[in-house]
Amino acid sequence: MAVPFDRFLAVSRWMLPIYGALHLVPAILFKWKDLIQNPRKFLWKGALDTTRSSAFLGVFVAIYQSAFCFKHYFHDILSSSCVPLPQRIRDILVSKSSFWFLGMLAGLSLFVEEKRRRAELAMYVLPKGLESAWVMARGKGLVFKTGQWGDILLTAVGTGMVMNTYQNDPQHLSGIVRRILYQFIGPN
Repeated sequence: MAVPFDRFLAVSRWMLPIYGALHLVPAILFKWKDLIQNPRKFLWKGALDTTRSSAFLGVFVAIYQSAFCFKHYFHDILSSSCVPLPQRIRDILVSKSSFWFLGMLAGLSLFVEEKRRRAELAMYVLPKGLESAWVMARGKGLVFKTGQWGDILLTAVGTGMVMNTYQNDPQHLSGIVRRILYQFIGPN
């Protein structure tokens, strides 16, 4: 029970410089007038956003690791006790499908992050999730092999998702992504 808090602090501390750069550098580059007008408010908001994002990832790791350890601990208790449960029910705790539950449980950490950034985070992880689903389906022979075109196909799908969002719901993209797309693509 002492590990989750320590893990939370370690991961949050490790992510502070990364999220600090992600929150402060674009803000300084694109909102430097706000920095000059009210530096205390500007830096306070940057520090708060950095702390929140670091806490999000720390909570994610703490939830996942805690649930992982608990399910194995619970499986060991059930296996060593005289609880009249069939072995196949006990083995559900350590099956591959139990990791789906851990992933969904760890997804609760999204509620730590600011509401406007949740859709953006979902777009960042969706391509990796789709890649994992594709690899699993290909391993089971459910889909065709892509050869050297798999990465290109995945990039096209990810770019299409971003461009669809830029065209139809640009408010769901972060300010920096909208500005970069505006520079390259122009108004939608």
